[in-house]
Amino acid sequence: MRKIQQGFTLIELMIVVAIIGILAAIAIPAYKDYVDDSKIATCQADLAGIKTSVALGNAAPTSTANCTDVSYTDPTLTGKAKDSATTAVNITAPKAL
Repeated sequence: MRKIQQGFTLIELMIVVAIIGILAAIAIPAYKDYVDDSKIATCQADLAGIKTSVALGNAAPTSTANCTDVSYTDPTLTGKAKDSATTAVNITAPKAL
């Protein structure tokens, strides 16, 4: 009679753990880049909303929900995406009326 195998061998389990580790080493940095790109896009959207305010002659705020260190130097709005590795996000704003 033949003995029935009832589980995985240690080598098989170690190979699976190694494969999962390799996949995680690739996926985690890619996910972080994706999250940073998303934060930059939301900051750009906030700055686009501010540019309308600047065009009407209102002062630019110093921060928004998704941007910090917002400043306006004619004709550029600059801000930093919150919790992002990117240093600055720039958008060209129209001159005040």
